[in-house]
Amino acid sequence: MRSLPILKPNPPEQNIDLIRCSMSGNLSGVQNAINSGSDINIIDANGISALNAASMAGHLDIVNFLVSNGADLTLKDQLGYDAYHSAMFYGDFKGLKTEPFNTIMSVVKYI
Repeated sequence: MRSLPILKPNPPEQNIDLIRCSMSGNLSGVQNAINSGSDINIIDANGISALNAASMAGHLDIVNFLVSNGADLTLKDQLGYDAYHSAMFYGDFKGLKTEPFNTIMSVVKYI
């Protein structure tokens, strides 16, 4: 599996706990952040959103939660990857798509 990117706040005092919880698979942390008023579409210095982070890390439960709560499916990081393409890139194992990435791709497809 490819290494996940390092999250970077921008500016340095930016609270990116929602993105961190999404990447680490902490659903209750994601729910708490949203319930506490965090912007569901916040991005870090690399343009990584919570939905993008959960997609690349393979956390289907968090992807479902974010999508059902209105996360923007079209946000792209600095490399041009949206949540669909992040799941595609991170779920590719020698040309074979693996679970849960296949399912995530179907959840976040917006075309």
